Amino acid sequence: MKKYYISLVTGTTLLVALAIGWGFGNSRQSKEEKNLAVDTRIDNLNYWLEKAKQGLVPYNPDTRIIPARYTGSKIVASGVLTEDSPDVPITTINSTQSENSVFVDPNDPETVLNSNNSSENPLGFIYGADEFHSHDAGEIWEGKIEGVSGDNSGDPAAAIGLDGKWFINYISLYGGVGISYSENQGSTWTSKMISPNPGIMADKNHLWIDNIAISPYIGNLYVAWTEYGGLLDTEIAVAVSHNHGANWTSKKAISTDILAGSHNQGVNLSVGPHGEVYAVWAVYDSWPADESAIGFSKSLDGGTTWSPANRILDNIKGIRTTEAGKNIRVNSFPSATVDISYGYYQGNIYVTWANIGVPGINTGDDVDVYMIKSSDEGDTWSEPIKINQDESGLGKKHFFPWIVCDPSNGALSAIFYDDRNTSVTELEVYCANSDDGGETWEDFKVSDVAFTPIPIPGLVDNYFGDYLGITAQDAWVYPAWTDNRTGTAMSYTSPYRLNPMVKPENLTASVDFETGVCQLSWSYDQSPGFLHFDLYRGYNLISTTTDTVFEDALPDYGYYDYKVTALYQGNKESGASRTSTQWGDAHIALLTDSIYESLAVDSSSVKKIELVNTGQLDLHIDASPFPGTKTVNNPTYCTSSGGGLNEYIKRVQVGSFNHGSGQENYGDFTDLTILVKLGQSYPIIITNGDPNWPSDQCGAWIDWNENGEFTVDEKIALDGSPGVGPYRGIISPPANLVSSTTRLRIVLTNDETPDPCTEYALGEVEDYSIDLAGWLTINPVTTIVSPGDTAEVEVQFDTHAMLKGSYTALVRLLTNDPLIPGADVPVKLDVSTIQVKAGTATGDTSMCSGTSFQLTAQPFGPITHLTYYWNSVPEGFESDEQNPVTIAELSAWYRVRAGNDTVFALDSIFIEAIPSPVINLFADTILCGDQSITLYSGYPLNLCQWSTGEVTHFIVVDTNTLFNGYGERVIQLKVTNGYRCWDESETTINFVDCTNIGEMTNPEMQLYPNPSNGEFTISIENKNLKKFTISIYDLTGKVVFYRMLDNSSNESVLEVPVYITDVEPGRYLLIISNDHFSVTENMIVK
Repeated sequence: MKKYYISLVTGTTLLVALAIGWGFGNSRQSKEEKNLAVDTRIDNLNYWLEKAKQGLVPYNPDTRIIPARYTGSKIVASGVLTEDSPDVPITTINSTQSENSVFVDPNDPETVLNSNNSSENPLGFIYGADEFHSHDAGEIWEGKIEGVSGDNSGDPAAAIGLDGKWFINYISLYGGVGISYSENQGSTWTSKMISPNPGIMADKNHLWIDNIAISPYIGNLYVAWTEYGGLLDTEIAVAVSHNHGANWTSKKAISTDILAGSHNQGVNLSVGPHGEVYAVWAVYDSWPADESAIGFSKSLDGGTTWSPANRILDNIKGIRTTEAGKNIRVNSFPSATVDISYGYYQGNIYVTWANIGVPGINTGDDVDVYMIKSSDEGDTWSEPIKINQDESGLGKKHFFPWIVCDPSNGALSAIFYDDRNTSVTELEVYCANSDDGGETWEDFKVSDVAFTPIPIPGLVDNYFGDYLGITAQDAWVYPAWTDNRTGTAMSYTSPYRLNPMVKPENLTASVDFETGVCQLSWSYDQSPGFLHFDLYRGYNLISTTTDTVFEDALPDYGYYDYKVTALYQGNKESGASRTSTQWGDAHIALLTDSIYESLAVDSSSVKKIELVNTGQLDLHIDASPFPGTKTVNNPTYCTSSGGGLNEYIKRVQVGSFNHGSGQENYGDFTDLTILVKLGQSYPIIITNGDPNWPSDQCGAWIDWNENGEFTVDEKIALDGSPGVGPYRGIISPPANLVSSTTRLRIVLTNDETPDPCTEYALGEVEDYSIDLAGWLTINPVTTIVSPGDTAEVEVQFDTHAMLKGSYTALVRLLTNDPLIPGADVPVKLDVSTIQVKAGTATGDTSMCSGTSFQLTAQPFGPITHLTYYWNSVPEGFESDEQNPVTIAELSAWYRVRAGNDTVFALDSIFIEAIPSPVINLFADTILCGDQSITLYSGYPLNLCQWSTGEVTHFIVVDTNTLFNGYGERVIQLKVTNGYRCWDESETTINFVDCTNIGEMTNPEMQLYPNPSNGEFTISIENKNLKKFTISIYDLTGKVVFYRMLDNSSNESVLEVPVYITDVEPGRYLLIISNDHFSVTENMIVK
């Protein structure tokens, strides 16, 4: 028997040999030749190995495996009876195991069949789909690593029939579709060819079996796959066996009506409760690209005929090309299951896949697992429901989902890779269960380790497996996956049992806003062994009760999740009924009710919308700019479609955007975005798919004003219509547009004038998204404001390529405020051909009096060779320089005019001249050694710096504290105000020894009345007193009274009247002095 084999010596030798082989391959073929020789759409293991052997692609390198981290085997899920489920290796035989399929015996929930892609380790033989089985609920496994019935090309799919026969489906060794079956539980196997190689390769097959006891097609086997090559190239083909796999019908294509732009791949089959057969698959409308839609077809007659295929979800974004950041190849092939139980949800179809962001929006860094369901045989479908329950928006990755519905009870279980609790390179395995038809999910970690996936060495295309597996029967659930915890990619399982106990239902919560008391109620069908209910708020048990009502006093405003379970004898807890509620709301208050800006052409600026959250909960805001004509967030467009036949739009090109498609009648490609900017023009080329009919006509429209209508002035002029095409035109965005996303519609028909809102008998209609960078942009687009906090939304203006004029728009703020879910802020922009901005070189607008500063005039707009004229109000300054220098004498407006003989612009700036402090310390003073003097700055609120080191607004000077004896000292003071304006002064104080001055002694002095209204009498007694001065100072050091006296008559007592009635009430300092003495006294004016 022929085997695929790669010679290996050692890891180092392998890498060198591969590198040399790869190098030789490069020397023989150009890159373009290699690209043509490799069909990258194919995901089959042996196909890529063959291309590597030909030197067309590299092998996966022998990379060091990062050790796995043990994270525990406990299962934390109320809906799971199993509390501890250590992982079980499906085999320990040295090999590599990947790409897992698993199926439980419908007659024995403890018998499980498994198949994986298998190869030697280190890589040698490629065995393909192998076979392992367990008869004790997954505790012990038997089987062999070699391919079932011999080597094959893998892509395993396992099944067990009601008659006990085992089946494993795979891609055959030579690229066709094969199956093996065993009638003795794996002791021997018989292989059959289902369909030969179609020309290049059959790929991504799936097998399902009709195990419905009442089905007219019981025992039918259905196998589907993607054809590459031949008449059905890139289509989904299906074949049926009516005799347990011995013979097969001819293949038939079921996906042609999809008209995929590139191909259909990743088909998944399931059977309904009355023998209905359902097929789902991923649709690729271009390549290389991510999955863009999910295709669907069904058969109600045992696979004889199939419904026209349709897109049940036409706006997804998978991960095939974008990937998940784990250095392994990935995909978003869908997995489906049908409820064939006799429960409430019987007949429901469930489809799951991995999507980038929220389906339909398809943005962000998250990769989440979503599910849609149908209760009417696939005619209509629900909105997507997220299966993984961790918080969105954190960039976490969840992918490779597989889903199963337990035939005995209708419970749903899913498996997927997950990195919510790991590093960015690691993965864990999670499962999720739902017992309410997929409306709510409880997810939990099922693997014991966090591991770092590494492409399997010696294989190709970063291969680590393309899917996981899960199966269920009678509340037993068997997940199966690949990880490399041992240093080698191997298969593992961790079986668990669902909780079969009756649980509470219909939990509701209602909060009284004034008190914060939450009223909870639920229903329950009494069941044997019931003890009481456990009620949880979040993860905390808050009460046990036998009632079905409860009052909970909430601790604070916020959002709350509740669940209630039933506890039974033996400390067994049922599944949970859940609900969510909140106490409080978010409320928005706008501090900015409108925005106005005036700019020149080719300039930009930023304004801000200020707002505050006056509520009790976080305020969530989504901001977007709206043109003045737009009235709704998501306008509904008129319907239009063609009727097919020969006319169809083969390709649309706008600038660098290039998209090809087939005949769709109507192609909704709004998930594809065409980027355009104001002031630029973009050629548009539309290619006719059948350029043989001169009567064909083409039309195109862009809803520039986003009002949901395609008007005559929004039509793009196209050359070549009528005619066979290509049809060419120019897209030039109008100059008044804000940044936004709108719609392009293209109509191609025959012998009729194209209209954007007509249903045509011939031709095709396609819609695309136009992403416009306009004059108004918002940042941030989304924000969260805590209660009581304020926030700002930047309104960014850009007038490049705009025309002179006035423009209006709205900034729409969508909120979670129940009273104001949407708030609009009007925006007006005036655009001129020239503007000037007055400023200063330093940016300061307040400066100290007498300071020199430079004015600046910054022009905006396309006008050059300007003249400038400055003046001031009050008058006193003029200049014809652009950036003149002047002195801040007084506070004033400075106005500038910039322009030429035809246009000009004006602006002004106010400069505040801040007065500097004016200080005047006392005159130079002579004091006797036993005297002191207090010096005041006069500015108690400003910064004072004395030469003595003091920083207070006054100091006391005497011979003890500062001078340490007699002598002359200079005291300096600098006062600085809050604007950093300053003044400084100094005084000289001379302390003398008066004890040795003959008969000269200090005079005795009396001041009365004190306090007074400003009229004082100074009585001086000293018969030897001759000439002296009387000085009175206010606290700023200013002299308010000065008089020089001459006592030549030697009067023993002098009475000197002093009048200072014109001063402000307060404290003043009196100094009487001459060259020999100085006497001070405080005086108070009332």
